[in-house]
Amino acid sequence: MNYVRLGSIGQGIPALKAGTIDAVTTSAPHDLFAQRLGFKVILDITALKIPFASTVLLSARNTVDRKQADLAKFMRAYAEAIHYFLTNAEGTNQIVAKYTKVEDRDVNAYAIDSESKAVERTLQIDPKGVELILALINKSMPQAQLVKTEEFYDPRFTNELRDSGFLKRLWGEKL
Repeated sequence: MNYVRLGSIGQGIPALKAGTIDAVTTSAPHDLFAQRLGFKVILDITALKIPFASTVLLSARNTVDRKQADLAKFMRAYAEAIHYFLTNAEGTNQIVAKYTKVEDRDVNAYAIDSESKAVERTLQIDPKGVELILALINKSMPQAQLVKTEEFYDPRFTNELRDSGFLKRLWGEKL
């Protein structure tokens, strides 16, 4: 079997439907569209709970050092947004519909539910996820094995959210 990159995520389902490919790697809500066309899910990687850093917030180190107070405020706001996303289904659905222009409530609810399964409430980075990425990169870039996992993330802001009690106040017993 050959793996062929088709371009954007939206091109996979039409190619699958046309029979030009046998399988596709996709995510919500595109997997829902494929299922509605009668295709079956072969493997749900999210359900396997494999640590993997897929959504990251990036900044230059000197910016992080210069703007620690601003970044700490941003992280509190980000934590509150995650809380809202995970606890307010109706409000989240309305926001997603507004910004994606998708009016199908079932599609939005499916996408929200799928994404919520991958969200870490504490915003903590699992070092095993970074290790996995480095191991994958190592196959084509052997120098990846020379770096330390800790060089790729700065836990000071997520630790501050945890240590200050902010997350506990936000989530209560759900944390």
